[in-house]
Amino acid sequence: PRTVLKPHLHPVHAGSAAAAKPAPRIELSVQVAESAQKRNHMSFETKDLFLNQFDKQRPVLVAFEHVPGAKVHEGLFPEYHLPNGRSAFFYYSTSVLEEMEVPLKPPPPLPVTLKYALQPALPLLVFLPSMSKMPGSAPPMDLAKPVPPLAPLPSCHKLKVVDARDVQRRSSFGDLEQEPLQFRIVARRVRKMHMRTERTELTPEEIEDSSTELVLEQSVFAKRATESDAKDYVHSNRYMMSMLEIDWERCMFKDKFSLVIKREFKVSNSTVKDEREQRKIVYNKMMDHYHLVVMMFDYYQHLSSTNFPFLVDLDALKEMLDNLGIPLESDSSQCRIVDIEQMFIACNHQTAKNSQLNKIANNPNALMRFEFMELCLRMAFARCGKGVCAPEVAIEKFFSDVIVPSIKDFPIFQRDSFRKERLYTNSVNRVFKQYEDILQTIYIRYADQKIPGKKKDPKLMNLQNWLQFLKDAVLLDKPYVGLEEAKQFFISSRMHSQKEELDYVHYTCLTYTDFLEALGRLADVRMLPMALELSSSGWVDVFEWFLAVENKTTKEGVFPIPRRQSAEMNSLKTRPLSEKVNALLDVMAKRLHLRFVATEGEDAKEYSAESLLECLKIRIKQSSSTTKMFLGNVSSIQEGP
Repeated sequence: PRTVLKPHLHPVHAGSAAAAKPAPRIELSVQVAESAQKRNHMSFETKDLFLNQFDKQRPVLVAFEHVPGAKVHEGLFPEYHLPNGRSAFFYYSTSVLEEMEVPLKPPPPLPVTLKYALQPALPLLVFLPSMSKMPGSAPPMDLAKPVPPLAPLPSCHKLKVVDARDVQRRSSFGDLEQEPLQFRIVARRVRKMHMRTERTELTPEEIEDSSTELVLEQSVFAKRATESDAKDYVHSNRYMMSMLEIDWERCMFKDKFSLVIKREFKVSNSTVKDEREQRKIVYNKMMDHYHLVVMMFDYYQHLSSTNFPFLVDLDALKEMLDNLGIPLESDSSQCRIVDIEQMFIACNHQTAKNSQLNKIANNPNALMRFEFMELCLRMAFARCGKGVCAPEVAIEKFFSDVIVPSIKDFPIFQRDSFRKERLYTNSVNRVFKQYEDILQTIYIRYADQKIPGKKKDPKLMNLQNWLQFLKDAVLLDKPYVGLEEAKQFFISSRMHSQKEELDYVHYTCLTYTDFLEALGRLADVRMLPMALELSSSGWVDVFEWFLAVENKTTKEGVFPIPRRQSAEMNSLKTRPLSEKVNALLDVMAKRLHLRFVATEGEDAKEYSAESLLECLKIRIKQSSSTTKMFLGNVSSIQEGP
């Protein structure tokens, strides 16, 4: 039946233009089906009632069918019954209001075992059937299970298949060629060391050595407290701070460096304007890192040329930059290799060329310790400062971020740590006393450096004398212990001097106590086998093995002794230093006996300490009658085995 519906009209105010016109009449043709089933009432109002003040888009009526038994939409929307007997959901929407997250299922396990690695087909995904069910559905459900679409076929085969030309059929990609399994057996050489322990009874002296500390005033190192500038056996913190103060005064004597500090505070917009306060801030920060400056200066001296054995020249500086990881073209535009070379020249500038310091100790082509400290500060300002941060922060970042990480695994020879931990012990002192007569005679034989103005004082051993002694005793071990390492032992065995120019001879030479320390440092890294290794390999003693290695000869029935890892320069030392020193001094005495006592063309006489001492004393008398003892050229010294 046809029914006329009157649309709902809003009331209009009287007096308006719309009130004078009659209301429009709209006729709609509507089919009304009568049914006894209860239905929900739906009304569709005008769009103006649903306009949102924040979203001016017109709402859209959204409808989707309700599946009986589905739980995912339960309680979200009301359900409407349609005339065809089904149900649906209707709601207005302008955008997606809520999303339902469906978590991913874990993939099958990796074929880490032989069982899964040799299976003929790929493992089935156990969760594929569950993907077709909607979350929250309760079994039993007889729903359509959609098959996920497969990826497109590749254009070629990556695996070995039966027919490599067939790329159209999907099954061709799974038809793999059956190949026999191939196993590769790799043989690796494993070295096993069998240790044999022997029970020995300790002597009363050895028991006393292990239970008591060394009394330095009664040891072979007793004279060091009176000979050294520190007037002590090690460098105390008070002495190091006093040395820093002297180096700082020498830096501040240079006007250009004072301007560098002033300019650095200015570009960093620091609130500190007083120049004295600025210098005090930099000085206090250097107190925290001065020991690193001294350590690096001590180490890189041995890399300088023979013309500057106790200074740091430009070649040694470039080696330091490579080791510290400062590239040729740094990330800072002010810290390139060209800029550092200019800093090197500026630090070498001598304000008072006629001073005692510049005449005796300083050289315009190499850096002294205070100049090396100035260079470190200039590099810190150029790399980490220049307005980026405050000067004291730039110094801290340079040492903590650049210096410390680079020298952590680097062979830095610290003077006092070796003395306190390895050298100053009762056992080492006892070994040196056993060879005291020979060692003193050897030192007098090779020490040739006179002290100006002190004719009665004994001569000292300079660097050339030390290298000549190592050549005669064949104690170098190329490539592990060469000339550079020998120079480093010489430099590290000396005590520091606050003012090098006051006693430059002592600063550049070894006293007898320093000579003993240099032998200890050499013994700590020189590869000499232990008695147990010698006996198990068939050698009689260490000197027989030493001569065989020197002459590159072999002996029937003996085995080579591999180099121990602890013999490396920067490795952890496992043997007591006294054992190493004892072996080194034994080889040294017998090798010098073979060189000086044995006549040419005849076999070596049997070793005796008396014959060696007598020969050395004769050579001392012969050398004292001449004005200069010939020691050879340093460049012609050859390393031993």
